Amino acid sequence: MDRSGARSVFHDLYPPAEAEAMEARSVSLMAISDWLEASGLKARDAALRLGVPEGRLHDIRAGKLSRFGAEELEALRARVGV
Repeated sequence: MDRSGARSVFHDLYPPAEAEAMEARSVSLMAISDWLEASGLKARDAALRLGVPEGRLHDIRAGKLSRFGAEELEALRARVGV
């Protein structure tokens, strides 16, 4: 399905600037979650690679966007190259 030009639900719920920021964070969190799934690493190894406590892996897998700031997500993406 081609989603080019499609707006996320954030645009229905938040002012434009906040919606864009939340959408960007969501995309980053999904990229990290996808990497985590594809990596096949054990929790301890994945946490070490990401530089986070193992408990944060649950937040990533569960898509808990409110628990991550934009800068933190970008740092995590950079650590794993996604």
